[in-house]
Amino acid sequence: MVHPPKPVVQPSARAARQDHPRQTAVLLARRVCSLANPRLVAAVASLAAIGLMLIMLTGCDTLAGVAPAIVTPTLVRMSPTAPLAAAQNGGALGSQASGANGPLDFVITNQALWQQLAADAYAISGDEDTFAWSREPITGDFEFSADVESAWSDYGEAMVVVYGDGQGWSPGCLIFNVTGFWQSIRAHSIYDPECDWVAMNEEELDLTRNPYRMTVRVSGGVASLLVDGREVASTPLSGDLNREGYIGLVKYGGSAPVTFSNIVLQADRPVALAGHSAPTATAAPTRTPMPSSTPRPTHTPRPTYTPTATLTASPTTPPTATPLPTHTPPPPYRPPTSMLDDQAPGGQGTLSIKNGTTADALVVLASTDEKGVKTAYIRLGEQYTMTGIRDGEYLIYYSKGEAFDKETRRFTQNATYQRMDITLKFTTTATQYTGWEVTLYAVEGGTVGSDPVDPADFP
Repeated sequence: MVHPPKPVVQPSARAARQDHPRQTAVLLARRVCSLANPRLVAAVASLAAIGLMLIMLTGCDTLAGVAPAIVTPTLVRMSPTAPLAAAQNGGALGSQASGANGPLDFVITNQALWQQLAADAYAISGDEDTFAWSREPITGDFEFSADVESAWSDYGEAMVVVYGDGQGWSPGCLIFNVTGFWQSIRAHSIYDPECDWVAMNEEELDLTRNPYRMTVRVSGGVASLLVDGREVASTPLSGDLNREGYIGLVKYGGSAPVTFSNIVLQADRPVALAGHSAPTATAAPTRTPMPSSTPRPTHTPRPTYTPTATLTASPTTPPTATPLPTHTPPPPYRPPTSMLDDQAPGGQGTLSIKNGTTADALVVLASTDEKGVKTAYIRLGEQYTMTGIRDGEYLIYYSKGEAFDKETRRFTQNATYQRMDITLKFTTTATQYTGWEVTLYAVEGGTVGSDPVDPADFP
């Protein structure tokens, strides 16, 4: 069994001489924050700070075998509490992206997942496939380009559909993908088992860079995908592909949020551009019939999937069919660093936690009867501050691991569960409130111990 590292408090000179068999690395500091003008309470506060340090150092000795934490009293003026406001602006319908032939009008069918950042910029999020379609179809050759931004290392993806039906995945459409690990041109649908991967480029981008310029070009019977002006994939247009239809900006439900901006369209044969009539939000646009495009009645089985006697090199050695690549599954769920649950808001105390371990952590502030009060998810290398902690004594539980399950709020891979050997006390007066700082480290030899906890007992 691998024993997980435990949390630490950087020891004082006296604490450094003590050893504790269960000590793990957690840097813990207590702050006393002022609610009033520090000039009015400076003399009293200075004496109180010295007295508090002596009391805390003595109190830590009462924890059997645990060296005291560094307690740093600091008088800081507390600004008035201000409510947090987050404006959620749904993408407006009928927004226009400039193009060589005039404004390109888009229809957004799900405003809850789209946010309009500018006249030609959109941010898309959510856990379902979502589209924004050009209001009018485009015919023949054209070039479409946009700056695309996403979390490329966390399954970021930018996707554009051309010659679509204005509803969703459809026969004859082309699908252009840019991800951090591969770029491709596909046809018809990303879910159809007969989906054509007509061009594939397995190249890793600079995962830390944003944005990239994504260009989709159809010219002279060839479809091309370019990244920053460099062609990464191209294919001749076969007879079962459309040459007229709608342009769609797409977010795949399993990918990270994506942003399209600075959208430009250039077309040899101009489309019928949108006028000044109000866009419709109730339904996606109706596709103009395309008499020149004959829909495929069925998917013709590929020879490599149905070997016959004439294709068999040897009667004893049947040919091996090369499987077509499938859509890359999304990575395990990984929440952003944030508060997941707050059962008791309204206090003044704060608890700042920095995750210095080698994995994401779930930190729970619990009451002394071991019931969770506040729960935060903190990605490795990041820091989060719990606020609104009411006066009282609290315990700290934490879990580390991978593949977090948002329903059970448990890690499903390499999970460990611990409880720190310390009780945090929060007190608020007319002039001060309590703040604690904790750093989780992945090394042994800290000044605050921790004990393993049965997963069933983890709050």
